[in-house]
Amino acid sequence: MPILRRTVTLLLLAACGSPGDAASGAPAVQAVPTDTATAPAAPANARTAPPGFTLQPFRNGSGALDSAWVMRDGARVQTLVTAAEDLEPPPGPGADLGREDVNFDGVPDVWHLAWWGATGNAGYTWWLYDPASGEFRHSPEFSEKVGGHTLDPARRRITVRSNGGHAGLVFTEEVYEVRDGELREVGSTEQDWLPDLDRYVRRTRVRRGDGFEERVDTLRREDLPAPGSPE
Repeated sequence: MPILRRTVTLLLLAACGSPGDAASGAPAVQAVPTDTATAPAAPANARTAPPGFTLQPFRNGSGALDSAWVMRDGARVQTLVTAAEDLEPPPGPGADLGREDVNFDGVPDVWHLAWWGATGNAGYTWWLYDPASGEFRHSPEFSEKVGGHTLDPARRRITVRSNGGHAGLVFTEEVYEVRDGELREVGSTEQDWLPDLDRYVRRTRVRRGDGFEERVDTLRREDLPAPGSPE
């Protein structure tokens, strides 16, 4: 099923080296001033919790983020470097770097807004916290699959949405469940416009055991809920 994706290739340097809203498909996370904000303490049941850390961004002449230092107790402990193809200025100050516990392990991870569009679509680079090393590791899987999203911590699920037009009525949406640190697709929806019929066609897939149950519906515009409203 098509969805707006982009694979990001990163260079992640070792410690002491050189150094996204839910509406319209943007992530349910607010960007913060990354040179001053401190990550919240991890819960007591986390296997390993990093001490409070700050992110010190470095931007090029166009304002695009090209690297960031992970700071702890005033010292640089790790450098995160973005890919050359992702040097795009953010839509607003501080909107290109932040933290969110995207894999539900109780420890905040680091995200970079790699690209964004006027329709609200976005692509992200993710560095997930690795308790074994005490560092953030780039995740190709999360970076490829988790763009504009909302989180459901109770069910450990991530809903990723890409808008295609018609005020959000043309879209693709995938739902992933985080299991053992990896993404497992549990469902998807693709809705498109059929101009000859003046109808929308919706294809839905829901995981049933090891396979998927599929359904196709043809709907009139008046039969559709408003974008963002409950079905």
